[in-house]
Amino acid sequence: IYGKNTDVLLTNVKNFLNSKHFKLEEFRCHCNKYCTGYPGIIDYNLINNLNVLRESYGPIIITSGLRCIKYNKNINGSINSKHLIGKASDIKNTNLKNLESRKKFISKWLNLNNSDMAYCNGFMKYKNGKESVYRSNTMGSSIHLQTK
Repeated sequence: IYGKNTDVLLTNVKNFLNSKHFKLEEFRCHCNKYCTGYPGIIDYNLINNLNVLRESYGPIIITSGLRCIKYNKNINGSINSKHLIGKASDIKNTNLKNLESRKKFISKWLNLNNSDMAYCNGFMKYKNGKESVYRSNTMGSSIHLQTK
């Protein structure tokens, strides 16, 4: 039966048509039980910007893309998480071995179209230039990227 879930899935497929390095499945919600796997539409700018960074930094692994509300709550995600609306992704890249390399990556992210903010363990920066220290016991070497 055609409905909202079909619309969401078809829009996501459309947004990935020109993606050179990423597939829709990489952004699927990890809950495996609460939702269809695609509870929201993944932002085209997020996909496009990740493709741009892939050209410079090599393979980027999506560790968290979309999240449904229940899964986000189970992992103690923010109630306002941009993962819920397809405007955030957590990634890993083996070439980003230390905090300084991750800071440079974040700065490059913030120069891309419609980027908004990014953080990793030890550093957070917004598009407007505001920086702060961000401490996390769970991020490891991952980076959170977010669009407007």
